[in-house]
Amino acid sequence: MDGSLDLRLGRLLCAALRLDGPIPADETRLDALPGMDSLRFMELITALEAETGEVDLERLAAIETVGDIRGLLAQR
Repeated sequence: MDGSLDLRLGRLLCAALRLDGPIPADETRLDALPGMDSLRFMELITALEAETGEVDLERLAAIETVGDIRGLLAQR
């Protein structure tokens, strides 16, 4: 795995979702993360766009897992 990508993903999840500890597995669904709700999802999207630039709505609508976020980060 890419260490810098892990760092970016960890920082994003920590800031947006207030998660600390190990990064959840890529197959972890976002709705299974502690404290995830619609407000946290919007905070996650805001943090993701701050990190990567604007993301089109179709890509945002397809985000369901930690791996989906990793994939967006990897592309930018």
